[in-house]
Amino acid sequence: MVKIKGSVKWYNDEKGFGFVAPDDGGKDVFVHTSEIITSGASRTLTEGQRVELEVKDGPRGPQAANVTPISEVSRSYMLIIFIFNSLILPPSDWALIDAPLTK
Repeated sequence: MVKIKGSVKWYNDEKGFGFVAPDDGGKDVFVHTSEIITSGASRTLTEGQRVELEVKDGPRGPQAANVTPISEVSRSYMLIIFIFNSLILPPSDWALIDAPLTK
């Protein structure tokens, strides 16, 4: 199996499947809800969401295994903290906080 990154092209929560468009421009990869790995109870994906997955040969083409959402939240939090600090603190008091995300 090959490990790749891509973006969710579409995902139907009711039917429990969708497709991921690989970053390398290859064929869309079929994703079944049973292959989504999350820390929460909900095994779902949203359109445009970044994911990392393994690709295997399925009966109708590329099929995903071990689909893991890629979190890009930490950058947003750092930007908000930076802007907030720049409004209330003088430049010499700036601090960068990098809080790791839990999986």
